[in-house]
Amino acid sequence: MKIKFVLTIALVACFLAAGVQAQNEKTALDSYLETGKTIVIARCVSRSPVNHTSEYDATVEILHVVKGAEKNREITVVLKFASIEEGKTYLLRTENEADSKYQPYFFVKGYDSAIPISSPDEVEKLKTLPLRIVVLRTMNIRKDYLDSEIRRRSYELNALEQITKGQ
Repeated sequence: MKIKFVLTIALVACFLAAGVQAQNEKTALDSYLETGKTIVIARCVSRSPVNHTSEYDATVEILHVVKGAEKNREITVVLKFASIEEGKTYLLRTENEADSKYQPYFFVKGYDSAIPISSPDEVEKLKTLPLRIVVLRTMNIRKDYLDSEIRRRSYELNALEQITKGQ
């Protein structure tokens, strides 16, 4: 009886310790938000061609500052491994701060740092939400869109494979 009691207490202690440890670990989203010094919602005004280092410049109009010391204005951003189109709105993130001595300071590297925003109505909703929710909502909407697009293209590919099978 005493052994069962001791084992039960030890097991409960292990579960509690694991729960406390899990709460202290940072998630990928926490790291993303922490390393992003400036996060804005911006509309692409113009962009240059891609250069030999796979980078290009874009002029964006900042519509809302989600995080950082930026203000609503037009700035030049440098992008690498991310694509934005003129006239569309994006959640943009850089690991540099606005008061950086390097110009242009806003360097976007990676798909996860230039996330399209679906509509102007969505921008207005995002302006009222806290940082974490803005990023999660934008990422989830984009993720759902990409999942849908992959399914649609898979159906198309399967249909074409069935028609051309054996040809």
